[in-house]
Amino acid sequence: QQQYSSSSDFMEGPQPDQQHTSSKRVNQNHQSATSLAGLGDKQQQQQSNNTEANNNNSNNTHTVRKTRIDTLRKDARRHYIEGDYKLSIHSYSNALSLFAEEPVLNEADARSVLLANRAAALMMVGAYKASAADCKAAIQSVADPVPRKGMPLTVEGGPVLMAKLYTRLGRALLKRGKLPEAAVSFQHGIEIVETTVAYATEQDSPSCLQYLSQTRIDAEAGGADCQRLKENLNWLESNLLKSILEVSQASRRTLLKALSSINSALSISPGHLHLHEIKGATLVSLGRWRELYLGLERYASETVRYDGVFIQDLEDYDEFRKIGHARFLSPKLFESCQTAEELAKLKISTKAVTEVVLRLPYTLQPMYLRALRLEERYHHESAACTVLRDFNIVHGGMNDEDGEPFDYSWLDGERKKLDKTVSDKESGDSHFRKGNYQAALLAYNSCLGIDSEGLKDLPETTAGGRLHAVLHCNKAACLMALKKYLEAVVECNVALKIHQTYMKATLRKARCFVRLGRFDEGIAEYGRYISLVKSAREDDTFLSSPCIFDGPKDVTDSDLQTAKEELKEAETAKVHSDSVKRAEAVQREQREKFFQETFGVGGSGSGIGSGSGSGKGGGVGGVGSTAQNRRDNWYNQSSSSQGGNADPRRWDSFRGRGPRSRSTPASEPEGEGPRSSSTNEKSSTGGPFKSRPSSPVDYYSVLNVSRTASVSEIK
Repeated sequence: QQQYSSSSDFMEGPQPDQQHTSSKRVNQNHQSATSLAGLGDKQQQQQSNNTEANNNNSNNTHTVRKTRIDTLRKDARRHYIEGDYKLSIHSYSNALSLFAEEPVLNEADARSVLLANRAAALMMVGAYKASAADCKAAIQSVADPVPRKGMPLTVEGGPVLMAKLYTRLGRALLKRGKLPEAAVSFQHGIEIVETTVAYATEQDSPSCLQYLSQTRIDAEAGGADCQRLKENLNWLESNLLKSILEVSQASRRTLLKALSSINSALSISPGHLHLHEIKGATLVSLGRWRELYLGLERYASETVRYDGVFIQDLEDYDEFRKIGHARFLSPKLFESCQTAEELAKLKISTKAVTEVVLRLPYTLQPMYLRALRLEERYHHESAACTVLRDFNIVHGGMNDEDGEPFDYSWLDGERKKLDKTVSDKESGDSHFRKGNYQAALLAYNSCLGIDSEGLKDLPETTAGGRLHAVLHCNKAACLMALKKYLEAVVECNVALKIHQTYMKATLRKARCFVRLGRFDEGIAEYGRYISLVKSAREDDTFLSSPCIFDGPKDVTDSDLQTAKEELKEAETAKVHSDSVKRAEAVQREQREKFFQETFGVGGSGSGIGSGSGSGKGGGVGGVGSTAQNRRDNWYNQSSSSQGGNADPRRWDSFRGRGPRSRSTPASEPEGEGPRSSSTNEKSSTGGPFKSRPSSPVDYYSVLNVSRTASVSEIK
């Protein structure tokens, strides 16, 4: 306001001299009186009186209009300083209409000054196109735009005014996103200042020098903003983010950097429509639907600022003529939000939503409707779809810059998606309440599949938003009921990626870990749940997620108490589990020690290199090597017990007897049957093989266990 108030506050100069005009009219009256010399004295006197009356009326009319213009100009300036830009624009428009009725009043660039000041007020309400048009019209109206020697300089006309007009035109063009034209206008303003400063110095005009100095500062600042905007646009172009399609194919990391660059560019050029489109597509790809619809609602509410300002010669710039003035939408809705949490929880009325969707550019309307659906604002989207359909029927829809109507064939598809979303979700909830968990899973999956574009780093059927976070959390509940806890953890993780402080998903994830016996992870999730609730209750400004639903502040005392009790149960179960694990470790250590002391080897089949037995395979781990070591150890012990005589037939599992003949009676003692093979006969006749010891081996003694030992002890 300070920038434009100083520029619009042109000093009031002396009133135009009317003596020349009056003397000219008197001469004309004298000539008229002379031409009537042949008439009678009475008729001549009457006509002379009429002519004089007309002259007086004309002079009075001029005086009244000039006084009215001066009054309107002062009112407009006062309204501008007070920040009531709409009334300021009305006053300037009314003053300009008087110039249109009587062009002779346009003296000393007075009309150019009014246009320049109205352009400043239009820029303050966001009507950048009309502001640029006023600047261009004022430039065309300046009487002496180029300084010349001997020409008196004034701040409200000539080259001084011209420099200011080019600077203001550059700012209006930059606000609209017309970067090349804006840069040229700022450069023109600087050049005019440089040319005019020398003349102002010669004339020793401090007011003009001060005015030119401020104009140069404004123009150079505008040039710097042009350079910043150019750098941001070049970065987006170099990262292939020039179109909505390219945005959908970019990585998540690139999109996050792009969002910062876009916000910086929009702070310079808030009326740059293409930047708003790229930002919308970026938020769609990131799944930040709440941030998207809040941004679009703010964008639409800003257009309400210039409702009613396009009067008289500005009527052609009113892009919402068919829609009418907003009654329920206001920029004050967003100005009242002082904190990020208040803004995130802001919900406008259904009637305000219908005004938002009509005020959005065509390319942003599909994004807005989808954002409403994915944030479960079903009634709002339904009303928006209806008002768009009715508007197309009554007014033939909206037109592009060439006057061609936009294609709204996508509207029916979005309405079908809305109906199916509501139907599938309600069906899933109904099945869950009835205990049909498998059917509920199918319904939730069907609802997720409606938006199959997917997000970065998330399953392809997940588009983000409140709706999909709830659906994944509901799927986790179904899987828990089906005792598929590991799959339920996966669903909870997806829901938490969408909404980091989704408390219901956090609690279900903790319960799944406990049921899986992963107590450390379960206790950690319970601790996170309780910590978030505590932080939210202690800090009024707590806000840790772009999605605000079922957050830490929504947890009731009973829910918190339940979580604390479950945490204690999980800790108790962990203590018991740890004690069982310690007992098993002790038993395992005892078995290892027993095998080591008894057989001189490690436990039953440890890793490579286990066992200390000699011979083939003595150093190789696994079941085969330890069994061989135990076998060798047993033979060695048996040989020692027999006086050092090793068993020559240790390879023979039948101990020289061979398989028992079918004709051998079942009651025949083992080892006393007839020999059926020549080998056996050879051993009985004193061959190279000796018979095994006749006494049976006491395996209980070998294993050092009692005869009443259990199977596990023997193993």
